Amino acid sequence: MSAVTPKSEVQAMFKGTKILLPDIPSTLPGWRVTEREDCSPYVKEAINSWAKSISQDEAFFKKTAAAKFGLVAQFLYPDGDEEALATIACFYAWVWAWDDVFDTQFEGVDSMQIREETTLNFEYLLADPPGPKPSVVSPLNSSFSWFAGRVKKKMCKEPRERLLRDLKEFVHNVTSWYGRQDDNVPTLSEYYVMRRECVGVAPTIDLIEYCYGLDIPPTMVGHHAFQQILEKTRDIVMISNDMVSLARELRAGHVDNIVSVLAYHEGMSPQEAMDHAAVLLRQAHADFESAERDLPLPSGNDTSDEELRKFVLGCKDVCAGLMKWR
Repeated sequence: MSAVTPKSEVQAMFKGTKILLPDIPSTLPGWRVTEREDCSPYVKEAINSWAKSISQDEAFFKKTAAAKFGLVAQFLYPDGDEEALATIACFYAWVWAWDDVFDTQFEGVDSMQIREETTLNFEYLLADPPGPKPSVVSPLNSSFSWFAGRVKKKMCKEPRERLLRDLKEFVHNVTSWYGRQDDNVPTLSEYYVMRRECVGVAPTIDLIEYCYGLDIPPTMVGHHAFQQILEKTRDIVMISNDMVSLARELRAGHVDNIVSVLAYHEGMSPQEAMDHAAVLLRQAHADFESAERDLPLPSGNDTSDEELRKFVLGCKDVCAGLMKWR
């Protein structure tokens, strides 16, 4: 007989349970949701060209096309031009392919070797001045150069440095967490720390500045209200994603979803936990809007103020766009 563990207890709690998903878009009142049917032929062709640069496998092409990364880019950056959307769509395709190594090959993956190679490649392609050229680069990491070249050409130095930092942190955290899954269920505070580290929203936020040609000054980036907006953007994305993906994650044996965390540690039924996740989502939205009101606007610099407003709108678009895409 198998030993009872926190993980097995969660699986037993949710087995055979029907859970109603709350109306997630209603948790973000007042934020625009852009309707899109598909991306342009130009963006589709860019994704196809990227895919062909790393593989000749027809199954890989079909899987990449089915993910509709061009549509994802349009939902998240609705005011972006075709060149920016094509670049960002290829970035998401790259992240998906890179992360898929850990999702589909749980054994036999040298996560530290992947971390080192990927990080060195980032520094070589995005740093200013460039880091040393890596001695070994996989076809997948080599394909990152398509994205990096376009970003380096358009993105200002300080935003690009933030993007590089966040990409390296994302890779570090994913490779660190890989293989650490055990039979425990994280507490709510542990959940927030873990998911903020691994969910990968920070580079998506950074790309707002690339997409729209913005250059938020360091003094503003360091402002407490700006940092709060970044944090709440991450929280909204990770909570809403967990709510939608709960069934899939439980089937895969993952119990670090916010709904299962709430059910196990707070003594809630599965439905109560799902409904409470929606409450946390509404609170994150309220905290975001409170931080927006605390931004030092107007600052006396009309250009900087307009760029800041565009950035904040971009954060809202990321949150609402991901909900729409799912």
